[in-house]
Amino acid sequence: MLKKNKIYWMEGTTKKDIEGLLKNQGFNWLRSQRNRRIFVLGYALILALLASGSYYKQFKEWFAVDSLIPLFVLIAITLLTLAGFSLLRVSVRGIAEAPDELLDERQRSIRNSNYRYSYLLLGYVVIVFMILLSIAPENRPFSEGEQGDAGFVYISLLMTMASLPSMVMAWRERDI
Repeated sequence: MLKKNKIYWMEGTTKKDIEGLLKNQGFNWLRSQRNRRIFVLGYALILALLASGSYYKQFKEWFAVDSLIPLFVLIAITLLTLAGFSLLRVSVRGIAEAPDELLDERQRSIRNSNYRYSYLLLGYVVIVFMILLSIAPENRPFSEGEQGDAGFVYISLLMTMASLPSMVMAWRERDI
C-alpha cells in the first residue's frame, strides 16, 4: 500500500503532486496540442536567449554594473524560466516525471516513448552545445581567468535537460 504522500526522490515529486496534476482541470487552455506547441516554441526561445547571454560581452559587463536594474532583469529571467518549466509540466499533467506506480499502462507507454525521443534530441542538443563552445574561443568553460564564462549556456543546458521530456510530450501527443 502506498503512503498518503510518498516522496519519489529520483523523479523529484510526490504522490500528491502527480495525482493533483492528473486530476487538475485548471489550465485547460494550455492543454490543446496547438497551444502546447506554441508554448514549447516560446520556452525553447527563452532557453536559447538565456544561452546567448554567454556570448555578448556587453551583456555580461552590464550584469557587473553596481545597479539594481541588472539584478531585476536577472530575477525576471529566472522567474520566466521557472514559470515556463512549471507551466510545461502542468500542460502535460506531470506524466513525464511520474513514477510507474502512479500511471496506467497507456500513460507509461506514452511517457516511455517520449523519453526515447527526448534522449535522442538531448544528443543533438549536446552536439550543438559543444559546437557553441568550440566556435567561441573567448568562452572556454574551463579556461583560466575571466574568459572562462559560459555560465548562461550551462544554465540553459541544465534547464533543457530537465524539461526536454515534457517538451517532447507536449509537442507529440494529441490529448493529454
